[in-house]
Amino acid sequence: AKIAQGAQPWTAQFTRLKTTASGGSNALITINSADGDANISKGDARRAYASALVWKYTGQESYATRAITILNDW
Repeated sequence: AKIAQGAQPWTAQFTRLKTTASGGSNALITINSADGDANISKGDARRAYASALVWKYTGQESYATRAITILNDW
């Protein structure tokens, strides 16, 4: 309800969540990095979770599809 009303700080945080869901500046999904960097795994996990949350709040299936794709690729 707070997001739908445009109330702050909920709306600003939701905007940040959508940026994370879309991949921010790094929209590519990186699976099993060559150097074993755990931060890459964490980034993919954040994008999957953010995508699922954005889908829950907006109902836009593209976010659900993105979360599913990330998780299935792992």
